[in-house]
Amino acid sequence: MIEFTQALNQRQTCKYFRNLIDDTTSLQYEIELAINLKEDGQYSSLSSRDKLKALRDHQKAWDTFEWKHDKSIPMVRGRAWEFFGNVLAQQDDAGWFTFRQLPSKYRGIEEKEWRAKPDLPRVKVFGMDPSQNLLVLIERPRGYILVYLPTPLLSADVQL
Repeated sequence: MIEFTQALNQRQTCKYFRNLIDDTTSLQYEIELAINLKEDGQYSSLSSRDKLKALRDHQKAWDTFEWKHDKSIPMVRGRAWEFFGNVLAQQDDAGWFTFRQLPSKYRGIEEKEWRAKPDLPRVKVFGMDPSQNLLVLIERPRGYILVYLPTPLLSADVQL
């Protein structure tokens, strides 16, 4: 595969190369990825044409703030909530955590929701990193601090 910088240079040499590069979807996709400072998703089964369309649609949505749809997410009544990556986590008064992975049409991410109740009744604050499947819970002070790492609590597949 030709590098996008080489393609851009060759595109300027003659009309034949310009037309060839402009009409080659995979090259256009690589060029536009680089221009938008993005990387190709490794696990996508989409064709270059579909990827290019998705990239252009995504960029247009950001350029114009034109969203495809709005979604209201009810907030649980409770102690705390945090938003990390594309996961919203909320803790209710009974100590249950509700995790909601927000959907993304452009990134091919489906919406998922799951709940978990850790065996730690005095959670004061929490943090998480969905990319590492990591949830960190910190207890309310008792004169000392206990940090609890219940991995893989963030996984939708966990059964408690």
